[in-house]
Amino acid sequence: MILVPEEILEVREWKLRSTTINEYLVKWKDLLVENATWEGEDVLQKLGLKLLYEKQSRAKGIVMSPST
Repeated sequence: MILVPEEILEVREWKLRSTTINEYLVKWKDLLVENATWEGEDVLQKLGLKLLYEKQSRAKGIVMSPST
């Protein structure tokens, strides 16, 4: 099975010394929301999710808030 990203549900930010790391909760096509996974920015760019994230952000405003 090839996983296809459908939606970015949430964004969380980690502070590691002077570096900020973003992770994205990805809902995969044909899988339940419960099976969404946190993916790093490297995966985001490889899968073309960055375009999906930007498209969602523009369409809805910034609705995805960092988790605490």
